Amino acid sequence: MLYINDLRKVLRSYKICKFADDTTLYSSAQNVDTVILNLNEDLLRVNQWLIKNSLCLNINKCQLLIIDKNALNTNISNQH
Repeated sequence: MLYINDLRKVLRSYKICKFADDTTLYSSAQNVDTVILNLNEDLLRVNQWLIKNSLCLNINKCQLLIIDKNALNTNISNQH
């Protein structure tokens, strides 16, 4: 908890929810492209924060969930 209390300060578009040792970034926007652009920008900031604090992210435990009422079968990896 000591390390992650200041993580929210580096985020510009996303909000943060913490529970025990789990951290969730979340946001909303008018379209998926904006959400992805904002996520990539904030993830760059998170990466710099991790480096500064000598921490690493366990990629195997990371997941992305996009909820879009207009596109039920959007394949993000093929679009970006």
